[in-house]
Amino acid sequence: MLPDRTASEEVLQNTAVVLWEKYRDVVDPLEFRKIAFTVMRFQVLSYQRDRLRDRLCFDEGIVSLIVDPGTLSENSFSQEQELLEKCLLTLTQDERDLLFAAYQPGVKITQLASQQGKTPMSLYKKIQKIRTRLIDCIRLEQDRTLSQDRTPSQEP
Repeated sequence: MLPDRTASEEVLQNTAVVLWEKYRDVVDPLEFRKIAFTVMRFQVLSYQRDRLRDRLCFDEGIVSLIVDPGTLSENSFSQEQELLEKCLLTLTQDERDLLFAAYQPGVKITQLASQQGKTPMSLYKKIQKIRTRLIDCIRLEQDRTLSQDRTPSQEP
């Protein structure tokens, strides 16, 4: 049902958490076993659904940039990096901390959500809102830069 041992361990751990939180008072072993298998089945389905979302789909423009790395200049990359850093400063410290924590290697949103006392879905939504604000900020700054570059300089 699952691709590897790590996935199985993750699903098993998530199942244990759900069982511990919701069904710790069940006394009858047969009833608990039925509940445990049902919870496990839903955890497997949830894991598989989440993995389908992880697949990256690039549009043709991005693929052409990846295929032809010569199209990316070092100058445009550093400019985008500067804009990102500038826009990151528009976020609150808590928002920056959340983004940096979420994108650390090996971090799982479920663990991060648990640490913060939130549901994974609420954390996903919060991160998406922050990312959208960053993208909007970067685009706005790029537009400002382009309009400034197009305006003829007025020399006395």
